[in-house]
Amino acid sequence: MLHPLSAALQTWQNHPQQQQWQQWQTIQKLWPEIVGSPVSQHTQPLRTQHSTLYVATSSSAWAQNLRLQRRLILAKLNPHLPQPLREIHFSPQHWLPVPEAHPPAPPPPHKPPPPPARSTPPTPQAAFQRWAETLKALTRHYPPCPRCHSPTPPHELHRWGHCYFCHQHTQ
Repeated sequence: MLHPLSAALQTWQNHPQQQQWQQWQTIQKLWPEIVGSPVSQHTQPLRTQHSTLYVATSSSAWAQNLRLQRRLILAKLNPHLPQPLREIHFSPQHWLPVPEAHPPAPPPPHKPPPPPARSTPPTPQAAFQRWAETLKALTRHYPPCPRCHSPTPPHELHRWGHCYFCHQHTQ
C-alpha cells in the first residue's frame, strides 16, 4: 500500500531522533547569539542528553563563571527549542580549541645537538659520564625552574609555573 509523500514526511518529522537532530541544529546555530561572541569563543556545545546541554569550556574558570549564569542562558535558549532544556553542564574536560582561519606559523623547531657517536663505554662510570653529558647538551637551552633552578622543559613551566618534580612535591 502506497502512502502519500506528505504522510511520510510528517512521520519522519515527528520521529524523536529527527526532533533531537533539529533541536541540536538550533542550539548550534543560536549558541553564539545567545551567549555572545566572547563567550562563544571559549565554549563549544557538545551534546544534549536527558534535557541537559553539555558544553565544553576552554578553562575551569570559564566553566565556573558560566555555571553561575546557566539559568540566564537557559531562559534565552529555551524559547527557541521545541523541547526545553532543564540544565546546562559546563566543563573544560572535552575542550578542543577551534583552529583559527590562518593559524600563526609554528616557531622554528628546536634542534637538539646530535648525540655523540655510539661506542660501547669501557666502564659504568664512563657510561654515566656520557649520559650526563648528553643530558646536559639536550637541556642547556631549557629555562631554569624558579624553585629548584634545574633546566625545565618550557611546556612544564607553562603548565605549572615550575618543573614536574617541584610540582609533584607541592601536591
